[in-house]
Amino acid sequence: MARLVVLGPECAWEVAQNTDTVIDRYRATNIALEYYGNSVINSVMDIGSMVAGFRVARPCPAWLTVMRALLMELIVRYWIGGNLILNIIMLIYPGVAIN
Repeated sequence: MARLVVLGPECAWEVAQNTDTVIDRYRATNIALEYYGNSVINSVMDIGSMVAGFRVARPCPAWLTVMRALLMELIVRYWIGGNLILNIIMLIYPGVAIN
């Protein structure tokens, strides 16, 4: 049952992410000017990754899951210069300069 609680929003986001409204928003905030939406395989793999992450995180204490997520965000920010947190900020508050 718990998997369905997290699977629903993930699937809904994958559908919403490929709507014209969200695609236009990504382009308008300069996150990705050449973004045309995800491929089907990308969306399926995103959902699969979420399921795998849920399976890894479920038996762990909450603090460990939070620490892992923060560590992954920091690594990705350092490695490629962007991460989920910056992506969300740019979608909500376009034009905010974050270096």
